Amino acid sequence: MKISQIFKEKWKKTDNRGAAIVMTIVAIAIISVLAILALWIAYMNYYMKVTDMNATDNFYTAEGVVEQIRIGLQTELSDASGRAYRNVMQKYAMLDDAEKKAQFFSEVENQLKNSLKSSASDELYDLSRLCRYVDATNSDITPANRYKAFYNLDMNAAGDVAIVSVTDGQSAASTAQAFMELDSTHHIITLRNVNVEYQNAGGYVSVINTDFTMKVPVINFGVPLSDADFNVFEYCVIADDNLVANESSDATFIGSVYGGNGSEIAGEELPSIAHDHTVFADSGIVASKGAKMNFYTGGKYVISGKQVKQHLNSEFNIGLPDGGVAVLPEKELGFWAQDISLGGSTKTDNNIKFNLAQYANAFVRDDLSVDGQSSNVTIVGDYYGYGSGLGMEGDEDDGSSAILINGRNTTIDLSQAHDMLIAGHSYIGTKNANLPSGLSTPNPDIPMGDSIAVRGNQLAYLVPVNAMPAEVKSNPVSSTAYEAFLTGYTAADNWGVNMAASIGVKDDTGVDLPLSHYNCTIQRVFAQGLGGNYLVYYYMVMADRELAQDFFERYYKVDKNKASLEKYLGRYVTRDMQITDWTNVVMKGNALIRTDDGTNVDANGKVIVTSDIKQSTPNVTDNVNYKKSAEWENSFKCLVNNLSDNTMGGYDRVFDNIINTERVEQFFADAAGTKVFDDGSSFKGVVAYKQDYTYNGDASIRCIICTGDITINSNFKGTAIAGGKIYVTGGSAKKMETNDTIRKETVQVMNNVETAWGTDWYYKEFFRNYVDDSSEESLEPSETDLNKLVNYENWTKR
Repeated sequence: MKISQIFKEKWKKTDNRGAAIVMTIVAIAIISVLAILALWIAYMNYYMKVTDMNATDNFYTAEGVVEQIRIGLQTELSDASGRAYRNVMQKYAMLDDAEKKAQFFSEVENQLKNSLKSSASDELYDLSRLCRYVDATNSDITPANRYKAFYNLDMNAAGDVAIVSVTDGQSAASTAQAFMELDSTHHIITLRNVNVEYQNAGGYVSVINTDFTMKVPVINFGVPLSDADFNVFEYCVIADDNLVANESSDATFIGSVYGGNGSEIAGEELPSIAHDHTVFADSGIVASKGAKMNFYTGGKYVISGKQVKQHLNSEFNIGLPDGGVAVLPEKELGFWAQDISLGGSTKTDNNIKFNLAQYANAFVRDDLSVDGQSSNVTIVGDYYGYGSGLGMEGDEDDGSSAILINGRNTTIDLSQAHDMLIAGHSYIGTKNANLPSGLSTPNPDIPMGDSIAVRGNQLAYLVPVNAMPAEVKSNPVSSTAYEAFLTGYTAADNWGVNMAASIGVKDDTGVDLPLSHYNCTIQRVFAQGLGGNYLVYYYMVMADRELAQDFFERYYKVDKNKASLEKYLGRYVTRDMQITDWTNVVMKGNALIRTDDGTNVDANGKVIVTSDIKQSTPNVTDNVNYKKSAEWENSFKCLVNNLSDNTMGGYDRVFDNIINTERVEQFFADAAGTKVFDDGSSFKGVVAYKQDYTYNGDASIRCIICTGDITINSNFKGTAIAGGKIYVTGGSAKKMETNDTIRKETVQVMNNVETAWGTDWYYKEFFRNYVDDSSEESLEPSETDLNKLVNYENWTKR
């Protein structure tokens, strides 16, 4: 081989020109791969974060839907619990604690089941009701089958959608049923298999599957007597039948007072247990002859379930400031009574004083009747005679408030009255008149058109003599004439009265009006006369009160009638009866008002006779206070039943709604006896069964429970509760008193204990539903926390 060739071959083997570019390309390729890998990893990391963010956002949105359903169920539970609580409270006193709780649990459970159940089955809940709790626009319910519904919620304009359905947690297409289960032992209702699926516009989906549990709250229905809506220990006396100030006694009451709903039979002994009462007399609070009763502020109520009755020379003062200090409006005394009667029909002067003082608001269902001669009535506080037939039960006359002046020489001072309502009309009281021997004809009361009536006004309603039957020309008719000429007439022929005859009044044009104009009927009233004879009065009964009012106004305009009525007014009302502030006085009927000088003035200024006091309030029925008549009627019923102005008790009488007479009977083994609960503490309690009790001044006694009568012979601090009467004796002045300090001392007595039949008996056991602050029944806050009562169970997400 040539040397040149050898050299050339060797040179080829050692020539590395171009290797660098190859290495560069390889390096760039490797770096590119690494860069791409890094970018891919970064991209995947970003993608995962975005996915996680969407998933989290979806989850929270889905959870928000679940939470809205939970809040809706909380509202259902709250509403059901509220309704059940009110229903139980309406039967409060007739149920013991266990029965209250059982009824409450049952009612809440039934209300929830009825509210949530599906129409397909009582054991299934209605999914569409759960869906309505969710706040979304353009919502639509599309039932998939009788047990399953899909609820599509267009959450926003982007197209995000939530679907609420019933599933088993695996698939929205599941055929799982919407079971509603009740655990009656633990009072828990469970809604099974609620599925919430949320998908946003990008297709991301979150699913939550859960059960909802609703636990009925535990409510303690035992009400501490020291904290109840009506506070029993705010009452210094509670007399189930009558509160009586004995003859010549001087009784002062500081604190609330309940004066009873009448005795069983007037003048007879009371039975030993209050709930045996079946027939009641008319009186509640009674001021006997020469007695004085002062009711000072310091309590909330003075209540007389029946008539407040004042006898000869008695005095009755309501709403006096305790200690003479000014009284805040919220501390004014509420005086509630069926009606008020001052004196009897004696011809001697009665000298009765009735004073509604400045710090009292009187609510009188029926009439204020001044029957005794020389009586004195002063009204300064607000007076609401609310009975008008509006919302009343029974005879309208028994529920129509008026002021009736039947006793001569009456002083009635209304000039200082601030707010006054007399929502009813008066009547001629013939219903209780003694019938002649051998006659059983009823004598219904005759309605009149007056709100304030003087006895002589009834003359206006006698049938005019010219309209009487032709056989007689008098009214009244003697028994001889009646039996000789009139017994053949009947109601069909108006008892012989000529209804076309003039009634004695004229219309606005001066034309005489006949009896038929007022569409009246004729009523005969039989009254016992002398020597075995009787009289028969013929009265006109107007078709309604407004017609009676119109008739009386026209009757008064006739000069001879006016002179006659004012003559009677002068006999019965001896001094000023004018009302200075007409804007605050509302009457539904007429009133005769007599001034001191007896002068006649028109209705636009000082008034002697105002036939229509409604001139100051054109429509009485539009008056705010008048509209409260039915509300006050209901409050009065509750007060004389349960000492609450809005809740009726389970028993007919206050005593039985407060005192657990069954426990009293058990303690004494149904044998008469008295026991002082004195365990060495500062204060004592007394319980007496089947016998009366007399308090003689033991200053340590703070509470007296007696199924019979209580007689108070000395000043008493605390609360006295009688199933019969409470008497305050004469002699020196007596004060019955309670206040904040005394009430705390009375509460201490509740834990006094005595042993009987081998068992410790606490004084508080004799009160219905008494629970003190140390009771094991006290509510824990968690038991009424809706966030803890409505919760999730078996919660899963995917």
